[in-house]
Amino acid sequence: MGSYNKFAKAILDVGETKDENYSKVLGDTLEIIPMENPNKLVGNGQYLTVKILFKNEPLASSKVYGSYAGFSNNGDYAFVTTTNKDGLAKIKLSHSGYWILKTDYSEAASKELEDKVNEIFYVATLTFQAQ
Repeated sequence: MGSYNKFAKAILDVGETKDENYSKVLGDTLEIIPMENPNKLVGNGQYLTVKILFKNEPLASSKVYGSYAGFSNNGDYAFVTTTNKDGLAKIKLSHSGYWILKTDYSEAASKELEDKVNEIFYVATLTFQAQ
């Protein structure tokens, strides 16, 4: 039996944006942080670097799945990559349009929760629109 926690983030630009709110750490237990504004990138092969944080610390060896609108109706992803020791992963934006990135992580339940659950699952997503 497990406990499930989901965290979602969407990056939306309205007008000409000059700030770096896209890279703000919100403090979610599991979080995907873009290192550059994904809405400013072109989906013709440009790369987006993201950092995966678990409890505000970089998460190494974490799978990052990604796909764009229209790739699949079956829940398949266009690619998968793995974070490095610093929690960083590079995503090749092969298409323009809406994208979703997803990562997940699980850990054994703490002693306080052992009688209720044996594992805690976390999922984080990031949605944006490549030019």
